[in-house]
Order: sequence, then C-alpha cells, then structure tokens
Amino acid sequence: MTTRNQARGFVLNDAGQVVLVKYEDTEPVNPAEPDILKYWVLPGGGIEPGESYEQTVAREVLEETGVEVTDVGRRIYVLEKELIYAGSLHRMHAEYYLARCTGQPAASNCDPDEGIVDVRWWNIDQIRTSDEIFLPKGFLDLFESALIESGLR
Repeated sequence: MTTRNQARGFVLNDAGQVVLVKYEDTEPVNPAEPDILKYWVLPGGGIEPGESYEQTVAREVLEETGVEVTDVGRRIYVLEKELIYAGSLHRMHAEYYLARCTGQPAASNCDPDEGIVDVRWWNIDQIRTSDEIFLPKGFLDLFESALIESGLR
C-alpha cells in the first residue's frame, strides 16, 4: 500500500475563526466510516515533489479557499489512516499546521473540481452547535487548543 503525504492548514483569522472546506463525496473515502459522505475539513492536500509541508499548507489553502496564509507555524497534529484516493486504497499521513492570515479575508470555493462544495469561516461556538460533521475526530478540542496557542482565546 502506498502512502499519500498531506499537509493541512489550521488557518485562523484575526477574529479567531477557522476556514474550512466541505466535501460531499459520492463514494466513501474512509473505509472505516463508509457512511460519512458529507463533512467539513481543514484545507490541504498532497505534497508536490520538492515541497515542504509548510509550503504545501500555503499553496493548498490558497488553491482551495482563496485565502492567503501570512504565517505557517508549528505542526499541531498528525493523522495516519487508510484512505481511498483516486479509486485505490492508500495509507494517508496528514500533518496539520497552525497558520494565520491577516484580517478577515473572504473565503470562496476555488477548487470545485476537487469535490469541494462549500468554503466558509467558522467560529468555535458555531461548530459546537452545528449538526454538521467536522473531521478529524476531536476537531473541537483541536480548535480550542489552536485558539489558545494563537492567543485568540
């Protein structure tokens, strides 16, 4: 089984909101949770040759949301799991990085061909009260930690 290395950006704006992208898959991508087809995740994706994880975060966030990252900080989370990508099973190694942008930039779906159906800024209270699915598991705790580390809480 091949490994697909990914980088994801936990991008916070000056108001303490995080930008997320929504996927609506037609086929399961996680064999362990085949019923989850609609979910919100941090923007990110595969690392290109010669690219660092931090460079991938900045590129992927811009490509998927139109938000320009001004600072990529430390790695705050690592996730390894099986993932169905491009029709075959892979081992996914995803590293999540704390990142910032200046102000409260507009976020929009810049990459609909990748299966993204929505992009928006969320505050922690909206996520707490939402019926939507946020991944990875434990996202709310991760959000709280990111706010504290960034001095926004």
